[in-house]
Amino acid sequence: YEQSDRRQYYVPCPYCKSYQVLKLGEKDAPGGIKWEKDTENKSNLDLAEKTAYYECETCKGKITEQHKIFMLRKGKWLKLGESIDKKGNITGKSLRNGKQAGFALSSLYSSLLTWGEVAKAFLIAKSTSQGALRAFVNGWLNEVWTPETRSIEFTELKSHIGTYKAGTIPGAPVAIVCTVDLQEDGM
Repeated sequence: YEQSDRRQYYVPCPYCKSYQVLKLGEKDAPGGIKWEKDTENKSNLDLAEKTAYYECETCKGKITEQHKIFMLRKGKWLKLGESIDKKGNITGKSLRNGKQAGFALSSLYSSLLTWGEVAKAFLIAKSTSQGALRAFVNGWLNEVWTPETRSIEFTELKSHIGTYKAGTIPGAPVAIVCTVDLQEDGM
């Protein structure tokens, strides 16, 4: 897919007609799957499955399952670099000159799954493990998994420095290991 023209399927909002790629979305950002929370403002599997809908990223319209087939029928494949207006006119030029066509499509487009089922699967994966969440992102959303990383500040690293006398080894070592990081221009 990375070597292809990277096509994605854009579907129109039934309210404002803006075309968009269906995505899971972010909690506090417009667009994506949304669902009602319980009285403590927490996600509940059954409530998520029953109340999930898709929010338009442009007009924030509440798109229900009854609109999905209409959206899928009116959708269009766009290559990376192309755009589409509200009338369905495609403009722009592909940013990839390769002859290979590549298509990305997530489970959100499936007519066999509801957005509620996808929301429930996401919540289950999220509460299970990093591995389950990675499998959901890769398999259900057809997206590349990007693991969370944490950067460390120098002051935090410095706080772990002990006071050792030069030439001494602290404690009773089991083994002494020496490594070198080789680069193109030296060590």
